[in-house]
Amino acid sequence: MRVQLRDRRFWLGPALFVLAIGLWLGPVLSLALGSGQPEYRAYLDDILLRQTAKRYAQSWDHAQPFWYHFATMATMWMPAILALPWALPAWWRRLRRRDPRYLLPLAWWLLVVLFFSIPSGKRDVYILPALPMFCLALAPLLPGLMRRPAFQRLLFAFAALVTLAFLGAGAAMLFGHPGFEQKIIDSRGVDGTVTRSLAWIMLAVGAWGGAGLLWWRVRRSALAVVSVLGAFWVLYGLLAYPVLNDSSSARGVMQAAGRRIGAGAQLGLVGWKEQNLLMADRPAQTFGFKVRWDEQLRRGVAWQAERPDGRWLLVQEAALLGCVDRSRLVPAGVANRRQWWLVPAAAITGPCQATAEDKRRELREQGKADAE
Repeated sequence: MRVQLRDRRFWLGPALFVLAIGLWLGPVLSLALGSGQPEYRAYLDDILLRQTAKRYAQSWDHAQPFWYHFATMATMWMPAILALPWALPAWWRRLRRRDPRYLLPLAWWLLVVLFFSIPSGKRDVYILPALPMFCLALAPLLPGLMRRPAFQRLLFAFAALVTLAFLGAGAAMLFGHPGFEQKIIDSRGVDGTVTRSLAWIMLAVGAWGGAGLLWWRVRRSALAVVSVLGAFWVLYGLLAYPVLNDSSSARGVMQAAGRRIGAGAQLGLVGWKEQNLLMADRPAQTFGFKVRWDEQLRRGVAWQAERPDGRWLLVQEAALLGCVDRSRLVPAGVANRRQWWLVPAAAITGPCQATAEDKRRELREQGKADAE
């Protein structure tokens, strides 16, 4: 079936697309431009202009080469991308017949990848809207592909590789101390208990994958792939994610800070993120959010000096200045790959002035925060 440009049904999709955008954009524009409130206008400028149009035209982070998304598809879209050598000739034959059932999803896939390959800033999640269309175009070919011995062997090899990777990584973490384990410890601030838990989870996934390979064998290797990947996502969601939750969010840091300073103390935040305020166990004092960190620290030090014995500052590592005696700091932990410190009043040794290096470090850290 073909739908011509003159057919009103052709324009139904674009109209609904614009309508979906308007459901958010219309109220935002009307409130931001009609209320006269500078906060609403600032939100509009940041979210609509800076974080979308300017990020696309003048990317300031995640610089990657033009072919980055092609490498992303070759790795992150496993195992579906393994069907591409057989799918490409089949798609070409159908496109030569001008079959719109394939033209639309394939064009969507290619246009999304091309669109996000143009700016210098790229992340793998940007092209996720193309993945459902890729799978939609691939779906009618799957019954025939599953009967091909070469494709069955390829899927079996993929499942075996994933299984061996989980078994090898789990065994290395449990019986040794590999480099990737140390990287997890350093970046997340976790201890040996957490890494041992992760090791057992990996071994469990690997064991399940091995059993699936033995049970399903090559002829039903697609089921072996589903089995091992399903085991990974289920165990990651139910077991691994809770284990890593404290280091992946501010919860662990804020709980540790609350225990250390005691129930009667007041807490001020410097260089803070929204989740620090959300997960604090008490009302926390802040000194601005978009304010430079050195100015936040100066305001925090002045606030702390009003009651030195009962007030603490929780400061991100990158926001510490030379006025802070690091030997008197109390570690609060690591969250989102950032080290946090509790600063008592006795740790302040003089006026807090930011050096040129302090300002450069702050710009780097704030650039990372904007990219998250």
